[in-house]
Amino acid sequence: MGLLPFAPQWYLANVRSPTERQLSFDNIPLASENETEAVLIDFYHHMNGEYWKNNTYWLEPDVSYCQWHGVSCAPNTVDVIGLELHSNDVAGQLPDSFSNLTSLKILDLSSNLIKGYIPTSWASLQNLTSLNLKFNLFSNLDGLAALTNLRRLVLDALLIRADASTGFLRNLSKLQMLDLSANYLTSIPREISSMPDLRYLRMVANRVSSLEYLKDCPSLESLDLAFNFGNATSLRFVDSLSFLSNLQHLNISRTTDYPIRAPGILSALLPLSQLRTLLLRNVFINDTFPPTFFPSLPNLEVLDLSGANLLGEIPKDIDQSASLQELSLQENSLNGDLPSGLWNLLRLAVLNTTHNYLSGPISENISNLTHLQILHAGFNGLFGDIPDLLPLQKLSSINLRSNRLTGSVPPKLGHMYGLLDIDLSNNSLSGNLTDLKYCFKLKFLDFSNNNLFGSIPQLDCLQLMHVVRNSNNG
Repeated sequence: MGLLPFAPQWYLANVRSPTERQLSFDNIPLASENETEAVLIDFYHHMNGEYWKNNTYWLEPDVSYCQWHGVSCAPNTVDVIGLELHSNDVAGQLPDSFSNLTSLKILDLSSNLIKGYIPTSWASLQNLTSLNLKFNLFSNLDGLAALTNLRRLVLDALLIRADASTGFLRNLSKLQMLDLSANYLTSIPREISSMPDLRYLRMVANRVSSLEYLKDCPSLESLDLAFNFGNATSLRFVDSLSFLSNLQHLNISRTTDYPIRAPGILSALLPLSQLRTLLLRNVFINDTFPPTFFPSLPNLEVLDLSGANLLGEIPKDIDQSASLQELSLQENSLNGDLPSGLWNLLRLAVLNTTHNYLSGPISENISNLTHLQILHAGFNGLFGDIPDLLPLQKLSSINLRSNRLTGSVPPKLGHMYGLLDIDLSNNSLSGNLTDLKYCFKLKFLDFSNNNLFGSIPQLDCLQLMHVVRNSNNG
């Protein structure tokens, strides 16, 4: 096939010689300027270029292809090092000629309508280090195995089946980032055992129920397996996590429709002293905290164990994870008091212990938590007075409903200008309703089912107010 069977006349008129017009795409070690332009024009015509959402400057005379939409060239050269046409209605089968863009380093064709296979001729793209093909219609990815210098590979939503081979990963030993989200995979691909530099693995919304082969990824820093689904009831090979000594971010959260049991997982995490984010929502632990859990994770910043069927008490040494900023323990079976160490978490912004069996008072030392924005401890058995919350000027949401709290509503509550919602319903509070006229941002207020009296001032921002079953409400 000739170089450009459908090239526009303006292009042919500027080609330097008839010989160049007859060049084949085969065996070109380094494309010249004219050859590179020819490849891009071929790509444009094969891939529905006329109907792209954005084809600015493509095929325009006297405009360098380095200025065409999505094309990037190396500084002071005409070597194409980037082609980024994501979400652009690029459609069709990739032409073999594309493999002659041998200087290409970054290719992003995500969220398009590309079909068929990855050509084996892509073996010539040895400079390619970043490839994003997510949300397309490929039927065969085997050609990817030749891209041995890839560092970053994104293959979301390509309908890779559970029984399909992931052999296209077999030679990609230099990968540092791999995203296989929104497919149908049931386990971690065995090929990652040959990726010693892999730092980021994302397999969200698959059907993963086995963590085998993770132990061979000692460089892994981030592992995201959130929202996997399927019929599996237990997560297998959780002990593999203990080998990931560099792991900083772990997310295995599930939806309430697809919870999964993972006994022993908290103990498996004890060697991971670098861990900063741990999200295990709806992963059934069915156990208490290991005795050294918080001292073993001194760098923890975000902890979400909601809906994990945690038992026992919140450890008193929770402040050994002194960097905690978000603590979500709602919807468990925790009991005992709110531990004293909790009030030493000076960076804490989110505290949620709703729907447990906690008891005891809320300590006045809560005033130490000056960064706290969300305080949710409803549906427990907390008792005593609500302490002064005025020092918590960043607080935007308070939910202490359905406890056994007594005394009055803190009088200075009305001077917390950033509050958006307050729910103190279903307690045994008494006395005057607090003047809230300075809570200018308040949108939701529920004081119902207490023994309060007085009137609530009119607040312009208030969208929902519930104060029934009190006394003498105005």
